[in-house]
Amino acid sequence: MAAMTILAYVRPTGRGGGATGLSYIWSKMCANGQPRRLMVDHNGGVPRLSFGLASTSALAQWGPNASSGPGTVTYGQWALLGATHDGGLRDTSIGLIVNTPVISAEYSGGSGALSPDAGAPMVLLDREGQPRPFAGDLGGFGLWNRKLSPSEIDAVRVGGPQAVPSGLVVFEDWVPATAPIPPTPTVPVSIDLNLGSATFAGTATINADGSWDATLKARGTWR
Repeated sequence: MAAMTILAYVRPTGRGGGATGLSYIWSKMCANGQPRRLMVDHNGGVPRLSFGLASTSALAQWGPNASSGPGTVTYGQWALLGATHDGGLRDTSIGLIVNTPVISAEYSGGSGALSPDAGAPMVLLDREGQPRPFAGDLGGFGLWNRKLSPSEIDAVRVGGPQAVPSGLVVFEDWVPATAPIPPTPTVPVSIDLNLGSATFAGTATINADGSWDATLKARGTWR
């Protein structure tokens, strides 16, 4: 397939991939003997996400390849990791997803053309031929034969692969019991209440932590 999107809910737990530290989430072998691949790169203890293809280049058969910044993947935390590809060999052809689309911090190009599919089976949590076992848990997976938009990626994050059925080739729905959806960022509210002198008519129940400034007036029964 040319254009594609791959998304997986995973919880990487540490260095995988044997001696290489390249912990494969997904791979599929190409005709030149190199795999298309989505993986967590241990990267010397500051893990990152990497996605690579394979080209007919004699010098860089494993390219193009894109990686997120050091430390963008956190061991022990569930995350939506993935990539999009528009079918080209440009530095903008690959997009990375760590819960939401992120900027590639490192890119290595390929040349010539994309190496065709070898007809090999798709492999989850490892690489065919050269073991690169994933260290962690898989809570869901989806593969599309087109590049998804940022809004579609967010819809998948919330609702699972079937939330975007157009172009969906293969999937395993999210498992909420083991792969909680990363929450939408919120601003925490912290309250510290010092009543000083107060008079109440009726019944008052107050539960508060933190720090805030407010004027409170109430009549009757309130909680």
